[in-house]
Amino acid sequence: MREEQNEKNIKLSKEKFSPNEILYKYLSYLPYFFISLLLTYFVAVIYIRYSNPIYQASAQILVKSNQENDIGGSTKSTGSGLDLIESSLLSNKQVNIENEILVLSSPILLAKIIKNYNLNFIYYSVGKIRKIEIYNERPFTVEALQWKDSSKSLAFYLNNLNHNSVDIQFNNNSKSQKLQRIKLGEWMNIDDNIFRINYNDSSKTLKTFSNQTFYFVYNPINSYLRQLEKQLNISSHSKLSTAIDFELKGFNQEKNIYIINTLINEFQISNFEDKRSILLTTLDFISNRLQFITNELKNVELDLKKFKTNNKIVDIPSQSNLLLNEKSTLEKALIDIDIKTEAFKFIQTEINKIITSKIYTILPENVGIDYNESKRSANSSISNYNYLVLKKQRELTLLGINSPIIQDLNNQIEAAFKGVIISLQDISQALNIEKKSINNKLVNIDISFRKIPAEENLYLNIKRQQNVKEGLYLYLLQKREETAISSASKISNYKILEFGNGSSKPILPNVPIIYFIAIIVGILIPTLIIAIKDLFNDKINNRNNIIDITKLPIIGEIGHVGGFKQNLIVANKSRNVIAEQFRILRTNISLIIKDTKIIMITSTTSGEGKSFIALNTAAVYAISNKKVALLEFDLRKPRIIKNLGIGNKNIGISNFINENFNNLDGLYYSIEGFPTLDIYGCGPLPSNPSEILLSEKVLLFFNLLKEKYDYIIVDTAPIGLVSDTLNLLKYADITLYIVRQRYTSKSQLYFIDELEKNQLANNLHIIINDLKIGGRYNNYSGYGYNYYNSYGYGYEDYFNKETKNIFITLFRKIKNLFFN
Repeated sequence: MREEQNEKNIKLSKEKFSPNEILYKYLSYLPYFFISLLLTYFVAVIYIRYSNPIYQASAQILVKSNQENDIGGSTKSTGSGLDLIESSLLSNKQVNIENEILVLSSPILLAKIIKNYNLNFIYYSVGKIRKIEIYNERPFTVEALQWKDSSKSLAFYLNNLNHNSVDIQFNNNSKSQKLQRIKLGEWMNIDDNIFRINYNDSSKTLKTFSNQTFYFVYNPINSYLRQLEKQLNISSHSKLSTAIDFELKGFNQEKNIYIINTLINEFQISNFEDKRSILLTTLDFISNRLQFITNELKNVELDLKKFKTNNKIVDIPSQSNLLLNEKSTLEKALIDIDIKTEAFKFIQTEINKIITSKIYTILPENVGIDYNESKRSANSSISNYNYLVLKKQRELTLLGINSPIIQDLNNQIEAAFKGVIISLQDISQALNIEKKSINNKLVNIDISFRKIPAEENLYLNIKRQQNVKEGLYLYLLQKREETAISSASKISNYKILEFGNGSSKPILPNVPIIYFIAIIVGILIPTLIIAIKDLFNDKINNRNNIIDITKLPIIGEIGHVGGFKQNLIVANKSRNVIAEQFRILRTNISLIIKDTKIIMITSTTSGEGKSFIALNTAAVYAISNKKVALLEFDLRKPRIIKNLGIGNKNIGISNFINENFNNLDGLYYSIEGFPTLDIYGCGPLPSNPSEILLSEKVLLFFNLLKEKYDYIIVDTAPIGLVSDTLNLLKYADITLYIVRQRYTSKSQLYFIDELEKNQLANNLHIIINDLKIGGRYNNYSGYGYNYYNSYGYGYEDYFNKETKNIFITLFRKIKNLFFN
């Protein structure tokens, strides 16, 4: 029971996870993080220095919303306070921001601007690494009369520019293309491309560009249009306002500002043209109707004059005030209805012309059809109809008559025209009803005038016709003046709140963001490398890896050896960490088995440090004044005698087993400083090591050793490679299985479990060898010892000397990061 309790105390428990482990692990790779951050910082600096900057320009306009009548809708009589001019200049058109944005971003409008202002002609200044787009500062401009293929891009280089000539070379990927010297300002034909290059007087002096190379690119309009649509953003400023914001991103800020201002200006011009077209059409209509009414008014005045002459009438006798006032009021209302009826006939005549000709033309707006609430409906229908007709006329210049867009506009115009007819029918019906009502009232009044002579009644009828014609004549004169004023005005529906402008500081590349990304990437690269390395690492890195696979106790841990120049580390007065660890191993063995004699040391494969562990285990027992025998039982590849540098007598264990030896005299070696330690070499390498270990002489050999020594340390061959050691395990009181950190694979630990399960080894325990302490191994964090380098099978690589060469040290660190 006591031995079992001791074994539980010796077996190391699995370490609990701590966040500090991850921190210590990555801190141990700190130099690599510094290197990675330097590299990503350098890449970020190069990117910022040589990437083409992107600038952003912006502008803002306000779409004005008027709440007064359209042309001819002077509200002076209605008490609104607007005079004739104000009424003429204002419009009651309702604002639809989405429609305005669609028009502003229309491909037709953008293509028109690109074509008229050659925005698809791109000029570059060629540097050593990149090309920089120039605009206002370009020393030349290209004027094209004809491109060979306008649907394809064209580019050429310009060198040695002066006031008179320049060298040109087309960028057509043809080695046969030669440099040509051409004169500025003269038309030339090169490969069916007719163009000329003009000197730009507004640029800097040509001395500045004497040694500069320039690059010109012609982009097809459709290609540049798609690019411009991606760069341009037109949006509503807010839901509660009628302001529109413009944003344009590009490589040259001056060009961005020019494009935005040009777009706004062209849109205003287009708006002026549409308004003027409607006003001129209305003005022509009113002038024609005014001429017709003037003739009718003259005829009525002649009839009145003739009636007075024939009937010798100077004035109409007055009647009672009540009848006269009432009749006067009704007649005034009837005159107003007649004026509206005549105006309705005017517009109906235009409607009939369109129906007859089946050609949709612009209709006059606001000609006096303002019956109650029907005005808004009629004027709105006519305005919508005129807008569609104008839109069709504009787009016919760019599109064919059979274009789907034109066909769709035809359908919209037809529907809008029907809406106009329906609105006018509603107005006509309302006028007829009101006129009938007034006539009925007048009939009743006329009954009261039965005593009035017939001549006077006829006079009143003629006078009423004169008043109607005069009212209509005055009304048309007023509408003509209003329309003329509106057509001459330059007031737009759009007010520029902010002209195109932008900062000289580019929005891209975003320097703070790029540096931030460089830092993140600089940290992620080594982090991912470390994570991937850990993911594919099948080696034993820490104690937990062993405990996860096998339940065998860990009896000792031997640290990584660095800086030692001798193979035998343990000495009588040695106080280094490794010597203390062997002393702990000695104590742990004594706690497990009190009567230990034979200590067998083995491992799965070569290079795990069996000979090193065996030599120093024997030494640690020897310095405690115990008689110790160290057996070099690796009969295939012995190392102990050779690495100690002892003169080889070529006699040893193989001689005892194969020859007639009955004692141990002359078989062992002694080393200075360890009088109680005898080392038995392998002797001549046998041809059949597995077979000779089956000999009965092996048992005799161990019995003789037990009689002479307190402890027998056996260095064996790798048990995972050859079967020699399996024949020796039965003689062991305790078997120490060596597992080397960063060398032994995890799969090899299953072999140890098989040995224990099949009871092939006595008192099997594990020793962790070459243990590096530090955060990167997720164990023993903060223990405080630092070891360097690594070793191979034997001692040649085990005791690598430290180098002071910084480049070799850095190389080793990088090698360890990726391969250890």
